[in-house]
Amino acid sequence: MNFLEWTGNPFVDSGIAALLEHSNKKNPAEITKDDLFSIAALLQEVYVTDKWKKNMYSIFLNYPLSQPSYKTEEKKREKLKEFLDDLLEGVDLTGEKGDCIACGRRNTRKRKGRQHIPMTGSGGALNYFSFASDGADYCDTCAYAIQCSPLTYYACGKLAMLHSNSPMVMRYWAKRAYENIQEQRAKDDYTGCFNEGYTNPQNALFHITQDLIGRYNRNWSRENASIRLYHFTNYIQGPELDIYDLPATVFSFLVEVHAHPRIKDWYAIVRRGYYFIKNGKEIEFTTASKAEGDYKNSKNRVYQNLLEGKSILPRFLSTRRKKAYGDYSLLRVYLKEALAMEEHRIETIKRVSDEIAEHIRESPNWKRRLRGLEQSDFNRFCSTLRHIINERIEARAPNPLFTYEEFVTDLFPDGLRNFHETRHLILFRVYEQLHGWLVEQRLTTDGENDDENYAGAEEETAPQD
Repeated sequence: MNFLEWTGNPFVDSGIAALLEHSNKKNPAEITKDDLFSIAALLQEVYVTDKWKKNMYSIFLNYPLSQPSYKTEEKKREKLKEFLDDLLEGVDLTGEKGDCIACGRRNTRKRKGRQHIPMTGSGGALNYFSFASDGADYCDTCAYAIQCSPLTYYACGKLAMLHSNSPMVMRYWAKRAYENIQEQRAKDDYTGCFNEGYTNPQNALFHITQDLIGRYNRNWSRENASIRLYHFTNYIQGPELDIYDLPATVFSFLVEVHAHPRIKDWYAIVRRGYYFIKNGKEIEFTTASKAEGDYKNSKNRVYQNLLEGKSILPRFLSTRRKKAYGDYSLLRVYLKEALAMEEHRIETIKRVSDEIAEHIRESPNWKRRLRGLEQSDFNRFCSTLRHIINERIEARAPNPLFTYEEFVTDLFPDGLRNFHETRHLILFRVYEQLHGWLVEQRLTTDGENDDENYAGAEEETAPQD
């Protein structure tokens, strides 16, 4: 038996992650009672500082440090110690079963309210728990772990708490947050929960994920990790909670793209996704000459679509500029990891696109054919393919552009449903293959900083696949 194990409860697990980092352990089963007592000294050192105390107001209700009846700082510190000591007194090893709603392995000594557990109903706020109950059944060990969880919180307008099915993600996120706390202690400058200037929780979630992948040299590809960000405040006047989920497919995509030689192209695609609202209209940033701090808290269409399970294929190309962003190998990572597209379909579309690109380069009707492929109407697109096929036959092309089976199973396996997906892929590859030739025709530009007046998204409004 042991004192702690992963529970699936985000508050408890965040506290366990903080305990692991503080005690330099890898597994919750390794945490000892001495480790639990040891971290209490850190809590009493950090939480009593002004900025951390301010954070506590939005985490726990009527916490010893925010209790107005305690008039002096000395009294608040004394009551915080009593509060933690009371929980430590009830710390116990796991058993076979129990009524604790977090671990299910220990019994509740007394029900816990919002001064112990954020977002839990008690006192005058019973609507925040099932059946308007007064408090919740948490054992003292899990409740104590929750007291440690703010060490991993992230300041993001409100506070953000990261939770994952991956113990590795939990441990390394706690490590990242703990490093920040150690910096605060070393400088004797306590600035509160980890704060990197983000106020947009979706952008913060991607920043945190990509920072973890890049900062810590681990085999993230094996994790199959999904990450959930809880963006909350526990104020009695208006507690709020928003949840943002980063699926395992997106995590895998970010892992693979981080190791890709064209990663800078991916970051450029992301930059072109930032926009703001003015007079009820979406206006996209022209980010070529801007620093990240100028736009990082604006909404981002790339991040929003990835979190909502929508396609970001239109972000990889511009029909107005007749330009592909990145190359097909980068796009392939997105297709395989995020869209789970089969390799055979990816290769078929690539081969067909290469044949089309070569035909356009040699055709006297190239302008008409290219415009036809850029049409968002399925019938006109297919009519353009038919014209290209007929012209290839007249030119005695040795092989057909595609077979019937390829048309049905690879190009348009679901007909109209994935028409725009296939069309974007064909156009991407055609623009990539013909880029130098299109520059010669003055239909596109060369160079990396050509988005001064254009944000990079396709200008048409196409249905989501």
